[in-house]
Amino acid sequence: MKHPAIRKISKYQFELIESFSIDGIDVPVGFKTDGASVPRIFWAFFNPVGELFEAAIIHDYQYRFKVGTKKEADKRFYKIAKMYGAKRAIFAYYAVKFGGKW
Repeated sequence: MKHPAIRKISKYQFELIESFSIDGIDVPVGFKTDGASVPRIFWAFFNPVGELFEAAIIHDYQYRFKVGTKKEADKRFYKIAKMYGAKRAIFAYYAVKFGGKW
């Protein structure tokens, strides 16, 4: 499965240097993300640029530009996290479902 081509622009910010498309969502070159928006205290369990990174890029894009509904974005986050092998995808899904700000 393809991983996004990114460059680090600051300690917690990344920018796509190639477009990234998955599950019907196309994120353009230049899109900036912090990866999974996980409080630092939980980084040992959910690395912001680890197994949730691809799902987080799509999720961030959908939230920022209101692509679809919040419910669709959250479900897609879970689906992509599972596609990329995230072992704690279900916990991350509930975190975005109940903690994500649309």
